[in-house]
Amino acid sequence: MEDAARTGERFYEQSKVQFHTEFSRKGGKAPKHDVLQQFILSRVRTKPRMTESELLGLLKENRRVFNINEEEISFDKPNGAEKSVPISALKDRLLRAKKKINSR
Repeated sequence: MEDAARTGERFYEQSKVQFHTEFSRKGGKAPKHDVLQQFILSRVRTKPRMTESELLGLLKENRRVFNINEEEISFDKPNGAEKSVPISALKDRLLRAKKKINSR
């Protein structure tokens, strides 16, 4: 009986460790900011009350990095691929940046 109890305890501990190991391997990567969000964060740090139209003007001035048409903003990702974001997303990205700056 004692042997069975010890074996059961050992089995329980081993399975618990294995579960935690497998669970940890499934963890994803933390989301990183893209080039556009980094640009927005840097501008919001200098001017916290920036509006969406002011931000769009700054993006248009910075044409080397951002290509802007009537519907979307496109830029290159670090791996060389191009990414496009709708202009309507600027409002949400600006709000997220302000929230992050104000939380510090």
